[in-house]
This record gives sequence, C-alpha cells and structure tokens, in this order.
Amino acid sequence: MGNSGSARMRIPVKEFSMKLVVGSISSMEDDKEYSVTEEHFGVPWKLEVKVSNGSLSFHLSCLMSKNLTWSIETDLAFKVSTGSDSLSSRHERRFHNSDGNSQFECGWNDLMSTELLMSHLRDDTIEGILNLADMFDAPTAIRRCEEYLLKNSQKKMSQKLQISLEYNLENLKTKCLSEITTISDIQSIVSLNFKEMDLSTSQALLQKSLEFSNK
Repeated sequence: MGNSGSARMRIPVKEFSMKLVVGSISSMEDDKEYSVTEEHFGVPWKLEVKVSNGSLSFHLSCLMSKNLTWSIETDLAFKVSTGSDSLSSRHERRFHNSDGNSQFECGWNDLMSTELLMSHLRDDTIEGILNLADMFDAPTAIRRCEEYLLKNSQKKMSQKLQISLEYNLENLKTKCLSEITTISDIQSIVSLNFKEMDLSTSQALLQKSLEFSNK
C-alpha cells in the first residue's frame, strides 16, 4: 500500500522547449516585442525577448486563464546562442493564476553573473562571450573575460593581442607586448592581418623590431 500510495502522489515530469530566432541581437529595435506562442501539454506559453535601454531580457508567460485555479512547478533553462557560442541560466519557478505569478523574467545580468560566466569561460567560447558583453555594455563580464585571458587561457600570444585590441583590454595588451621577445613573435602578429591596430601598439612593435634588428 505504501509503495502504491507513493506512486499515486508522484507528480509527472513533462519537458518541452521553445525557440525564438531574432537574427542579429545588435539589430533588435528598442522596446519592440519579439515573441512566439506555443501550446505544450494543453498549456499555452508565450516566450518574449526584448531590448530596453540597451538591456536584453527574456519573458516566459503562462497564458492559462486566471479565472481557473492552477499551479505549475517549473525548472527553466534560458539559453542565448550566437553562432557556435552560447550562454544559459537555470531557474526554478512556480507559475499560478494569481496576479503577477503567471510570468517569469530573466535579465541580461542573470546570464552575465560571475558564477555563470566562470562556468562558461573557455578558449572556444571567450570571444563569443566578449562579443555579447561588449554589445550590451557589461563591464564586469568584460573584466572577468580579461582575467581569464590573462591567467587561464592557452591561446597564443598573438591571438590574445588581437582580442585585446578588438575589445580594448589594456592589461591584456600590455602583457602580450611584454611577451614579444623575438622577430618570429612579431611575424606571427603581422601574419594575422589585424583590421585595426592602435598607434601605441604599432609604435611598440616597431620599437621591438628595431631592437631585435640591432642585436
């Protein structure tokens, strides 16, 4: 009896996913609604993405009638993908028919939290994360990315220098320039065909080239 009673009390788990493609995040219009509405297991849901004052946010709404009594326990995972790079965050949320409890919002700061960033930072994801952080002006996230490149990344010095110039990471740039010790180091940098190189970097490379040629 005890086992069969537990079985009757067990709440069934139902899983589903919703996908919303908005193209380029940088091209999204401020305060414009980008949304999709779908029904899963007899329950209508609405997923919405917004950019407001430069801040990205995600909204999941349960569209069940508020005239009925209902409650849904959820384990949510929000995921943002840009090409091969992505960030995700998980949340527990109870939706029910009371006012203000039928919607959940996940903000950009949730995705860019320190704990979440540190779990995602890898050499194959760092540039995608930096691109998102730069796009939405997230200085804390940019600083964490620079710290990773300074202390943990296995990327080549020339690749790190390229990233430092693209995202204005001054500490990383200084470290990279200090690691140039041979002509071959300079050649590896030149071979990358940088789109942009600031004056101070160009001067530092020229100075090092002259020093090496005079030895």
